[in-house]
Amino acid sequence: MANTATYGRETTTADSDGLPEGWGAAPLGQLISPSNEKIEPSLCPNAPYLSLEHIESGTNRIESQGRASDVRSTKAVFFAGDILYGKLRPYLNKVTIPDFDGVCSTDILVFRPTEIVSQQYMLRFLSQSSFVQYATDHQKGNSLPRVSFGDLAKYPMPLPPLAEQKRIVAKVEALLVRVNKARERLDRVPGILKKFRQSVLAAACSGRLTDDWREENPNFESAEVIVDVVQGLRTAKRICEFPPIVKRRGDLPKIPDSWCWTTFGFLMKDLQNGISTKPNLHPPGVPILRISALRIGSVFLDDYRFLEATDDLVERYALVDGDLLFTRYNGSLDLLGVCGMVRGVGESIILHPDKLMRVRFDHDYVDKEYVELFFGTPFARDQMTAKSKSSAGQQGVSGKDVKQQLVALPPKIEQQEIVRRVRNLIGAMNEVGDHVAVASSRSESITQSVLAKAFAGELVETEADLARREGRGYEPASMLLARIAALRPVSENGKPTRKKPANAGIK
Repeated sequence: MANTATYGRETTTADSDGLPEGWGAAPLGQLISPSNEKIEPSLCPNAPYLSLEHIESGTNRIESQGRASDVRSTKAVFFAGDILYGKLRPYLNKVTIPDFDGVCSTDILVFRPTEIVSQQYMLRFLSQSSFVQYATDHQKGNSLPRVSFGDLAKYPMPLPPLAEQKRIVAKVEALLVRVNKARERLDRVPGILKKFRQSVLAAACSGRLTDDWREENPNFESAEVIVDVVQGLRTAKRICEFPPIVKRRGDLPKIPDSWCWTTFGFLMKDLQNGISTKPNLHPPGVPILRISALRIGSVFLDDYRFLEATDDLVERYALVDGDLLFTRYNGSLDLLGVCGMVRGVGESIILHPDKLMRVRFDHDYVDKEYVELFFGTPFARDQMTAKSKSSAGQQGVSGKDVKQQLVALPPKIEQQEIVRRVRNLIGAMNEVGDHVAVASSRSESITQSVLAKAFAGELVETEADLARREGRGYEPASMLLARIAALRPVSENGKPTRKKPANAGIK
């Protein structure tokens, strides 16, 4: 590095007002440019492959990886130490530096190391919430919005001397050690709460949660009384397609003597698929739920599109409070056959689509909330996914599959007690989740505050002050920018003018 006796304030091609002594500012495209290097995966089948799904949002961590042999179309090449930046929404906060060579999605921008800007400094800069927001504001496209480097290239970047960049990064990492450890612990909580919820549902729908209640309330009718009444309804309507009682078997969870196993098809009145007509994103029309509106134990009535429907269709497919919905198709097995009860429709009109199935009952001997809980248990989920069939990348179950599902049926009064207890436990669990969300938000705020101070020159002693105190010179930002122009010319729109490199090192 040049040993120039420079202590005065430096200016660059961009406005440097408000920056520390020795710093400069320049558009991002003047400092870095994305690599154009591409390769056919068939030429390097054993190379690691990274897509945006492999990079964790907001943490700079790589969670997993695939193989180039798993993909077909042309991919981008990266090497250990490169910066990978996701340009596709909703992944605009996915940025990382791998420690291995490989290939990646072309929705990832690859930035090679330079002698001008520290890779870790650049990584932290691209991770700022202000930069993420800028990228979000400049994305283009409808179905898969992306941000171009041409737009990112215009974003101004504060540039300290190189030695100061490295000290800033070291200080940021030191300050964020405790924050990152706290975040890692917080990140584990949702998984713990999910397991807790599964344990609660398993205990509730096998009778263990209400062991004490049954001891205190021994004189009530068994579930077989419900079955007898419902069977009378089915016989009167000549509907006897599904067996009323299933014999207890060793492969079924153990249940109390006052409970019984039955088939869901026996309990319900009917099951109906929704409308297959493709809806519109905007009005006019009647609201119709999207498949994403249904999750385990929840139906989000504000997640809908619009369908121009006749009165006959509205009458046939309109939802009412208490309807149970099941997913018939989904790309994820975890979301296939999930059950949620419709709540809060009131007098509103909202329809259900073909990928959702609607279940209704013709009696009140079964608490619908209990059924909703039961189909969220690990046993019920395993039953449902075992029936799944794959087609065109979608997992599917039929109405008959749902009707054939076995249900552990308690007496009606115990069903209501189970619902009450589970509500209380899940409510407490949700409060914990809310506290964790607040704590996670605070940890992110601390991280962003540290980064803001870092890029304002408020974390470490400036190179100018340090050099002055030590009686030496230093290379200010203006000289770095002059070296950039000499080493790697870049046009104003951020497109590199250098030649495309060879695919060395990727096999």
